[in-house]
Amino acid sequence: HAAMAVLCAAARASWSLAEVTAELLASPGLEYLRSVRDGHGRRSRPEVGQNSSRAVLERMWRTAIEAVATSPRLGHDPTFDARADAVAGLVAGVQERADGCPARWAGPRLAARLVLDAVCLLALDAVQDTVEASNRTIALMVGLDRETTRLALRALCDDGWLSLTRSAEGVHAHHYQLHPAPVIHSLAGDLLSQAGAPPGRPALQPKLRQRLRVQRSDAAAAHGLGRLAGRVLGLVGEVDDVVGLSLMLGVAPAVVEGIVGELVGYGLVQAAGDGWWLLSPSADKQLEIVAGQVGTAGTQQRRAALYRLERDLWAWWRAEVEWMRTPRRDRPRRRAAPTQLALISDSQQGVWGAHPRRHGRADFVEARRILCEVVDRGADEAGRAARQAA
Repeated sequence: HAAMAVLCAAARASWSLAEVTAELLASPGLEYLRSVRDGHGRRSRPEVGQNSSRAVLERMWRTAIEAVATSPRLGHDPTFDARADAVAGLVAGVQERADGCPARWAGPRLAARLVLDAVCLLALDAVQDTVEASNRTIALMVGLDRETTRLALRALCDDGWLSLTRSAEGVHAHHYQLHPAPVIHSLAGDLLSQAGAPPGRPALQPKLRQRLRVQRSDAAAAHGLGRLAGRVLGLVGEVDDVVGLSLMLGVAPAVVEGIVGELVGYGLVQAAGDGWWLLSPSADKQLEIVAGQVGTAGTQQRRAALYRLERDLWAWWRAEVEWMRTPRRDRPRRRAAPTQLALISDSQQGVWGAHPRRHGRADFVEARRILCEVVDRGADEAGRAARQAA
């Protein structure tokens, strides 16, 4: 069961139920928690009751916790603490080095810093210095498009922040490794190393999650408040004054002061003396309101839908290639026609029909049209079911 495997992995990595709900509930592996099978498609779970997403998640989470605690294969890992500390030290070093050169991330290069923060968070979650992540996965984490993310990843590799250890192949994405800061032996370095230990994993994870959560909001889209405003908003609470934000971002204090004033005007930031902080707990709701005001509401949702479509297109073509490579005697005698893909919601189970062709070659335009029709049909059925339930 994919959902149980994901929850067991999260439990073993010392995640909490709140973290799972905030970070993983929208992931493809937990589709079972969001919807139920309905004929050839799926419909959303009810908002309340024992079959709601929240209730099912809580039941499965208790089962996952018990399985991890009692199974000798999934139980306590004696090496976890040492690995977690090592990865936290690596990420803390990377973050400290990145904060020490703010001009490196000014202007259009801000995208690279956002991507670096996303890779650092993935490393903390995975408890290892090498992570597997596609351009689309990272793009959705930071609120960028996939091409900007790809260029940012390549720039980070060229500049020595990351290294590409394994290229994408088949269903596997690129593998990136975080590079530690170069060691320079000096008296100052020795004194600094004795001044205090670097922040641990429990302190780094929420800080990076908060930055990225604000950054990928619709309000911080490029045509809305902008990436720099999202970056300022993500740093509010970490840095208490305009001068500190200016030094952190590598931009003029006047620019930061103007952005902070705009955020105050939208009700996202509240001023109190010399400090600035996010309005809480209404900040998330206010971000949605601001996204509607600046005309960027739904940006992230549309981007996620586009990337799901592109992944399905790629999976369909891979299934076709696998079918072509299968010996004729082992192939199924009959396959569904391209227009019969009513089971597209089961794409994770590998339910694919024949790929459309034109003059003997793959017709990706027609494949895209078919998938769009199936998605639209599923959305209409889900909406009809929701209206009937109401």
